[in-house]
Amino acid sequence: MVIKKNINDVEIGMILAQEVTGPQGVHLIPENTALIEEHLTKLKQWNIDYVFIKVESEDERIEKEEIKTRQIFQKAYSNAVTCLQNIKQNISSEKAIKIEEIEAPVKDMMAKVNENRDVLMQLTRLNMMENHLFSHSINVCVYALVVGKYLNLAGEQLLELGTTALLHDIGMVKIEESLWNNNRPVSDNSWQHIKKHPHFGAEILEQSGGYSRKIIEGIKHHHERINGSGYPLGLKGDEISFYGGIVGLVNVFESLTAYRKYREPVIPNEAMKIILAKGRNHFAPEFLRALVAHIAIYPIGSLVMLNTGEIAQVTGVNPEHPFRPKLKVLFDCERNQQTKARRLDLKSKKHETTYVTKTINQADIDNLTSKQ
Repeated sequence: MVIKKNINDVEIGMILAQEVTGPQGVHLIPENTALIEEHLTKLKQWNIDYVFIKVESEDERIEKEEIKTRQIFQKAYSNAVTCLQNIKQNISSEKAIKIEEIEAPVKDMMAKVNENRDVLMQLTRLNMMENHLFSHSINVCVYALVVGKYLNLAGEQLLELGTTALLHDIGMVKIEESLWNNNRPVSDNSWQHIKKHPHFGAEILEQSGGYSRKIIEGIKHHHERINGSGYPLGLKGDEISFYGGIVGLVNVFESLTAYRKYREPVIPNEAMKIILAKGRNHFAPEFLRALVAHIAIYPIGSLVMLNTGEIAQVTGVNPEHPFRPKLKVLFDCERNQQTKARRLDLKSKKHETTYVTKTINQADIDNLTSKQ
């Protein structure tokens, strides 16, 4: 955006949108120059009355801030990946997993959840790796921290929950990767072996030392269900640990919505329907409420159709109004791709007549983009 500004209102650091010329077209200061004090002095000496200044629109400012924040958060995510890679190496070398090494990335993600959970959750939809164990574990950690915060966990409790979530599938390292990281159906014998991973994970931490009983039980219980249909112990109701119940729920949500070699991801909104269809028999109601209010419905990165015919991407969640998210319009009602971001907050009075009609697949977006 460009504005015409009186020379007396021009400030140091402002950027010229047009070149400043003097009498007979003499070139004085080129376009895109960031003005310094010397420039301001000379402009007045040259009797220049006004200049054209570049000003970021609100949408441009938000876009730039989001990119900057995403880069910072991506570093935290990458640090967690490095941590898990080191853990895998330590287990292979039969070395202990020091809790201090685990707590560092968890504390980092706790801080990021407090700072801007929306951006961190968006990264859970962007980071896909060949070995999905790493991205899955980190994503489950992020979701668990968000749910835990909603349940008023803080400090040591939230740190323990995050540690449980980050390490919940660490027992899979003890199982041959070809059994679980492939695009073939799992045989009954292989499945029975894979189902032992919660026990293997708890065993690894017990041998390492330094981990609380709550963390170890949370890892051992994350596949248990309140109706007794889970594994490996077939626990029911309150027999399942608090951390295990939370991690178990967000583990299912992440698994449904993430890409796997053997299937495409389920749209988050549909994943929530699947969970809610069985959830009353599998998970504690307070955990389900937390998931609905703060993660599901229309998660960050979801693609949605509006009643206006526009297609948008969810950029933010309004916890008090989960069906009225913050959006960035990608295509107008005639399916023309938007080159400049247009942002909507559906909870605002300005957009009270606009609403989401349905979620759509990334494949639909790719198809539209290819036709532009």
